[in-house]
Amino acid sequence: MKAVCVGIDVGSSSCKLAVIDKETRKVMHTATVVTTAPALLAQIQALRGYEIHVHVEAGELAEWVRYICKPLVKRFVVSHPTLNAYIARDYRKNDKVDALKLAELLALEKFTAVYYTDDPQRAEFKRVVQMYERVGKATTQRKLVIKGSLRRVGIIEKGTVVYSEEGRVEVLKRLAKSPMTTAVTHMAIGELYGLLDATEKHRRNIREALRPLAAHFPEITRFQEVPGVGFALACRFSAYVEDAARFPNKRKLWQYCGLGISVRSSNDTPLGREGLDPRFVRPLKSMSRSAVLAALRCKKDNVLKRTYRAIVDRGGDTTHARLTTQRKLVALLRAIWIGGTSYREDPVKA
Repeated sequence: MKAVCVGIDVGSSSCKLAVIDKETRKVMHTATVVTTAPALLAQIQALRGYEIHVHVEAGELAEWVRYICKPLVKRFVVSHPTLNAYIARDYRKNDKVDALKLAELLALEKFTAVYYTDDPQRAEFKRVVQMYERVGKATTQRKLVIKGSLRRVGIIEKGTVVYSEEGRVEVLKRLAKSPMTTAVTHMAIGELYGLLDATEKHRRNIREALRPLAAHFPEITRFQEVPGVGFALACRFSAYVEDAARFPNKRKLWQYCGLGISVRSSNDTPLGREGLDPRFVRPLKSMSRSAVLAALRCKKDNVLKRTYRAIVDRGGDTTHARLTTQRKLVALLRAIWIGGTSYREDPVKA
């Protein structure tokens, strides 16, 4: 059966498709279709009789396109857009050309695939975790807007007291007495507090919705036995890693979490200094940092505190000590997940 490669440049209103012969690279068909399931499925179904391979770049719509098309094709690939220099750096870049290049890259097997799970339950869990994180960022933004608005009228508040019930009552009283403010300003800042309360309520509701979803993944309960790892951080690690076994060793997982060392060289000559690999999943790096800092604040001794102290006592700087401890944490979580074991204070080899 002849194989064809289909490149799809997915847009919010329309999609560009290009179909080429996998062996000869000859263009067989191009099309522009509206971004709807029936329109995309019609294009795929028109290729019956061929072995169909589809390639799209990662984006907000990639998971949806994969979901509707994958049952009808031999292979569906989602690639990392920033690593497709053939597309991203072309000065003639447009959607039609991009679709053709996606098909060509697939035929040549020149792409870096982005992992998507085939488990619908885990896919939904990841989406809800991402929503929870977005609402958390919105909460932080609301707080910054409140403090910024207060500073503009000379009310400088530090810390988190300003967001408490007692603190905001006091702030609004001071605001009412300020010669710079009017009733309109007082009302507007009061509305900002209302917006903050609503956002925090939404975040709590999503967190509670996560609990029954998280119950399907036993590793989340075991993760919470590790010092510094609470429910939200355990959910984040499980949601973004999805399957620890897909990383052949802990160093691959470190790289995915933004903790791997990147060394660039040419003609065996280093280009610049060693540094952390810039290609990583930011929520995972943030997760490991938050967990380590929480573990260091624990009153009881634990393996993460001992790892951190040992590096500092040897003369290492605190940043190096923290990053090494983050790697220790990630390796520990990977070992717990793959082995199906509970946390213990003895060192766990990953």
